Amino acid sequence: MKAHYVSAYGPQSKQVKDCSQGYHFEPSVGEKVLLDMLKETTLVTVLLNRQFDALPENLLIENNTIKSITVLNRQSQQKEQFSGAVFIDATYEGDLIAAAGVPYSLGREGKKEFNEPYAGQVYKLWLAERQEEGLPISRIMRCRLIISDYASLLIRPTGYLFQNRLLTTGKNMFH
Repeated sequence: MKAHYVSAYGPQSKQVKDCSQGYHFEPSVGEKVLLDMLKETTLVTVLLNRQFDALPENLLIENNTIKSITVLNRQSQQKEQFSGAVFIDATYEGDLIAAAGVPYSLGREGKKEFNEPYAGQVYKLWLAERQEEGLPISRIMRCRLIISDYASLLIRPTGYLFQNRLLTTGKNMFH
C-alpha cells in the first residue's frame, strides 16, 4: 500500500505520511493493490460484478459441503454456476455463510472463550490503550472463509446456546 502512495504522490507527500506505513489506505487503493498482486498468478481468476442472492436454489450442498453456487453476472444478466472445494464469502454481510447455514459469530471473542492468550487484545497505539475483553459487533465485515466439511473444524464454545445466535433473513437481522 505504501509503495502505491509513494509512487503516486511522492515519498514526502501527506498521503504517504497518512497511510501509516501502508496500514491505512483507501478502499480503491486496497482493491488496486490486491488485483495487481493477483495478476502475478495464473492460479486465481477474479470475476467482478457477480451477485450472490441468498436463496436455497443458488446453493448445492451435499454432506455439509458446498459443492456449487449460482450467481448473477450483473453485466450480462446471465446466471453462472461455480463448483469448488473452498468458497470465500466476500459478500458484505456474509450472505453465503448465512444461506449455507454455516455456524458463525459476530464480534471478537475475549480470552476466556477459547483460552487463547492473545484473543481479544486490541492495541490503540495512538491512544496508548489496550482492551482485553471481546469487542462488540463491528459494522465492517471483511471476508469469511468457508471450508468444505466445516462442521468437523468447528468447536462449539462452552455456554453456546443455539437460540441466542444472530440470524440473517434477507435485509433484517434479529436475535
